[in-house]
Order: sequence, then structure tokens, then C-alpha cells
Amino acid sequence: MKVITLSPETFQKTAFALAEKVYAKEERIDMIIGIATGGAYVSRHIHTCFTQQGWQGNYREVRLSRASTDTKERFGLASLLSHLPYPILDLLRNAEAYYHRLKRDPKPPESSTVPVELPQEVTAEIRQAGHILLIDDAVDTGATLLRLQNTLAYLNPDVTITTAVLTVTQDDPYLLPDHTLYEDTLLRCPWAMDYKASHA
Repeated sequence: MKVITLSPETFQKTAFALAEKVYAKEERIDMIIGIATGGAYVSRHIHTCFTQQGWQGNYREVRLSRASTDTKERFGLASLLSHLPYPILDLLRNAEAYYHRLKRDPKPPESSTVPVELPQEVTAEIRQAGHILLIDDAVDTGATLLRLQNTLAYLNPDVTITTAVLTVTQDDPYLLPDHTLYEDTLLRCPWAMDYKASHA
């Protein structure tokens, strides 16, 4: 699978390109929600792009950590990854993607139907929203995006939900986003543990 490394400048341009794609096709979005951590970096740029066009809706970020990220942090892999060259890191990224594809259950995990606990003020805004733009950086299995989308629908059954990500890395995720820029592509963004500023 192709791996693309995005410098901060390239990442910003990529996020703006996604924002323009969404803005051109969607109407009356009154709330933007970014999924932290990666999705929040994307959503901040999209929020900036929208506000430059006169958008005045609510903006929020929510956190729902992924198991693979937690594992990397727990074992302190960041220091090891920083010493490896990009060709090796690309192989490791592809190996991780292949592993997740192999162990993926055909059915979405039961946790995807369990609503995420959100701050009261965020919940109140979701219940008043008519059209929410839900943003993440990437869809692998799609479990994270699906759980958040189900949470929004649970809190507000009448809401329209539009999803947007930079890339989709698997052929058949549990949830296929409405808008994306890349498919079958792994993006190495500036906040990634294996990102090297001097080589971007």
C-alpha cells in the first residue's frame, strides 16, 4: 500500500482540499466535530476554511482513542520509531495495516453501538443541530467513525450526518465516509510517532 508523508504545509493544503470538497457539496452544516487526535488536526483546518467562507456554526472536538495507538504509547515505541529510516517505517505501516485487515471481524464490534459519553454542553449542541460534519484523519476498519456516527444519531435521531476523512485504507470498512481524498493509501502526518520533520 502506498505511504505518503505530509509535511505541516502539505498537510494543511490537504486538509483545505478536503474542506473545499465538502463545502462545495454540502449545505447548511451547522456543527463540525473532529475526532481527536488525528481527526482534530484535520477538523481545525476545515473549521478555519469554513469560517473564511463566513460559516458560523458550532465547532467541537471529541476523544475516542484507538487500541493500536494506546499500545504504541504503552510500549514506548516512539523513541524506537524515530531511529528507523522511512523505507522500514513504510514496511511496518503496511504490516500493521495487513494485520488489522486479517483480524478484522466481518461484523462491526458491539462497542460501535454503545454511545460515547460526551460533555453535557456538546450533547446539548448535538441535540439542537440539523446537519453535523464528522471528521477524522483516516478510516481503517471504520469502527471509530461508526461509533461516533451512531452516538450522534442516538442523541439526535433527526440530524443529518456527513462524514469526511483524508484517506480510507481498507476496501470494506464498517462505514464508508461521504468524502475522502485518498483510497488504499496510508498517510504519515506530522503528529505521527514515525514522522521525521527533517525528512518530510
